[in-house]
Amino acid sequence: MRSGLQAAVVAVLFLSATSCHDGQAQTIRSDLPTVADRSPMENCDGTTLEEKEACYARQPTNAITSCEQAHLYRCEPYKKMHEAEARLRNLEGEADTLADKMYGSREMWDTEYLTDLKNSFKEANATWRSYRDTNCLAEQFYSGISRNEMDDLLEACRLRVTDQRIEEMNTLLEGLKPLHGVYGHD
Repeated sequence: MRSGLQAAVVAVLFLSATSCHDGQAQTIRSDLPTVADRSPMENCDGTTLEEKEACYARQPTNAITSCEQAHLYRCEPYKKMHEAEARLRNLEGEADTLADKMYGSREMWDTEYLTDLKNSFKEANATWRSYRDTNCLAEQFYSGISRNEMDDLLEACRLRVTDQRIEEMNTLLEGLKPLHGVYGHD
């Protein structure tokens, strides 16, 4: 239950922001930007994390910029995470293709080698994603972040760690490509 002072403050703030005319609330301050002045932005909340990232990725850049100016980490990490996850999946696919080229046609290799390699890599990627998500969640609690801010800062952490993984994958692939000429067919 609100105290009398809290209720009075809420009432004053509400009345200073709106006035009623013919039963409809209207904005008193005309110098503030209206929704029409901003780029339309789809409501991306209330969906799965993957859908939320895809939703923010569809938003125009100026809408994301406005959103970030109003609330840091509210929109941009989701948009960038969608893009980073796509880059990471592409790198994983590239590693898979490189493994096929290097080991798929070599008769000297154990027939199960390529299958085991790909399964191991797939499991490592799933485990890495699980680590990323749980570690970033724990990081929010260690930092004492409020639950109201946690989702957005969690996404910013996921983005930071995913960008690091992309760098690792690029380094790994660059190191394997010269071996392709030794073990695979150019």
